[in-house]
Amino acid sequence: MRKEALIIIIILLIAIAAVFPKIIGLVIHTPSRVSVDTGIIVVYNNFLGETTNFIYLNDSQLENINNMTLETSRGKIIFSETINLSQDVNDNIVNLDNNINLSYNYIYINTSALTSLDKPAVLYLYNLNFTNPRILRNGEVCSQSICQIINYSGGILIFSVSGFFYYSAEETPVEIYSETREGGGGRNILPSSFTLDKNLIKVTIKQGETQEETLKITNTGNNAINISIEAQSIGRFVAISEDFFNLKPKESKIINLGIFAKDDEKPDVYLGKLIIKGKDIIKIVNIIIEVKERKPLFDIQTSVIDKAVQPNEEVRAKINIKNMGDLEHIDILLYYAIKDFEGNILFFKDESMFIGKEISVTRGIRINELPDGKYAFYSRVSYNNISASSSDVFEVKRIEMPKVNSNAFKIIIIIAFITLVVIILDKIIKKIYSILRNLKFKFRLRFGKKIK
Repeated sequence: MRKEALIIIIILLIAIAAVFPKIIGLVIHTPSRVSVDTGIIVVYNNFLGETTNFIYLNDSQLENINNMTLETSRGKIIFSETINLSQDVNDNIVNLDNNINLSYNYIYINTSALTSLDKPAVLYLYNLNFTNPRILRNGEVCSQSICQIINYSGGILIFSVSGFFYYSAEETPVEIYSETREGGGGRNILPSSFTLDKNLIKVTIKQGETQEETLKITNTGNNAINISIEAQSIGRFVAISEDFFNLKPKESKIINLGIFAKDDEKPDVYLGKLIIKGKDIIKIVNIIIEVKERKPLFDIQTSVIDKAVQPNEEVRAKINIKNMGDLEHIDILLYYAIKDFEGNILFFKDESMFIGKEISVTRGIRINELPDGKYAFYSRVSYNNISASSSDVFEVKRIEMPKVNSNAFKIIIIIAFITLVVIILDKIIKKIYSILRNLKFKFRLRFGKKIK
């Protein structure tokens, strides 16, 4: 009997432990913060604070997350639209840790891996020490049509964005004028800053070749500044002479970039970036590396016709293809696409055509809503297993309508209203005059009198 009672007690304890584990102190600890649902796993160990609790969200709940929040000790992201994380699943995992960088004065989301997060959001940058900050997007000053500052106080900058790129902040440059003894004026820029002599590097090399490029960095501020350089997406092609150094005020430095392709590197166009950081400033140099065959069968050149377009317009490019082999009148495949400098393919088309020795065509791709920035029109010609490719750069740039002074707008409305009234009165007077003339004519016919 005692044995049976003991078995019953053990079964009850097991049941209680399964349903209420904390009652008997049996708490199961997981090695990392991941979703414990048996479906999609969300990895988010790098986040804390007000971060959305993904642990107990099932698959259907991950498809419809409102006010999704991610926070670290350096900043916070709150998404303004509903997020469907299930569309970013890779091997049953959504890895936020590997694709989001939320660090000091820097917010980045790899939207090629997390497409669902390319949505409007409110961003927070903590522990800033600016007096009057402005927002940088992809290293350039962000336009008000994309970024809007909501508040800045206590070192916390809050701003809204329409979609994701690299975001950071810097001090808004302030010019101070000082009078000299002769009564002249001087001008100094106070905040730390630096300039680059180029924002695009484009290189064409053959397999096994090396080419050298340079980048000049100048400290334009009044304080010494530490500069770091990092190659993104094209690290295997680029050797940087110095990736960390200090610049004194007004000092410049030439950085040598050794760009090379291995003997067995696949001929193609490779896109990437150099990210140059200095104190609270981030600048970007876009890089295009065109790797050609040692003995190419084709040569292809791509030239964008209009270098600046707006969203929903067509990007057109002239594509010139030369057949450098012995075979003529062959059927080739032409592939062309729009790429960003992370190497993501945004839009593409392909078609087959015949070529003799040379052919030149103009092709276009209509782009949808793309964020402002620089992109590449990429072209590739293929025959069997042989291909050649090239690209050209264009920029998506929205044209902001000029703001109209409210008083001037009121005056325009009043003038337009008065003009409309005058036109209406003129038509009424002409109508009345016409009626009176007809009455006068009829009266004269009837009574035979001349009426003045």
